[in-house]
Amino acid sequence: MNVGPLRIVFVLPRIADYDDEWNICEGCCMPVLNADFVIHAPDGRFVAAVEVKNRESLTPELAEAIRRNMATHGQLPPAEFFLLLSQDTGYLWHQAYSETDAVSIRFPMKEVVARYAPSAGSQRLRGSELDLVIQAWLLDLQHDNKPHTPADEALLRSGFVDAIRNGTWMWETD
Repeated sequence: MNVGPLRIVFVLPRIADYDDEWNICEGCCMPVLNADFVIHAPDGRFVAAVEVKNRESLTPELAEAIRRNMATHGQLPPAEFFLLLSQDTGYLWHQAYSETDAVSIRFPMKEVVARYAPSAGSQRLRGSELDLVIQAWLLDLQHDNKPHTPADEALLRSGFVDAIRNGTWMWETD
């Protein structure tokens, strides 16, 4: 199967003045990322923002509070989807930039982690380890419509996978 070229843009942090309304670096045309990574459609619009929080017991209420906090502080780009993921559970909001806090879809992440980090077993992954698992998983989903886990099926049914197809990825770096 020919999936076409993969476009990845790494965004390095820098000290700059920010335009609060648009959250754009002064003298720079790229928006400042506050989610762990964002995905742009080929036409440049934001498609998805992804935040990885590897907390145990990431409940729907806590997930909604994290998203609400990010929205309150202008850290959510105007994207079609917002994905909040832990090692145990994933939460997806459709219409990510809307004012509603209610989660659209909740799905288990344990099979995804087991597939991409089989040596982890029942251990908690560190933040950067889980970031790499999530990136590999979503990149695979972007190029393969075949679901392997319940999480894959949930994102396929939601339209998320179709929305990120041929997208450009931008990772926030520490």
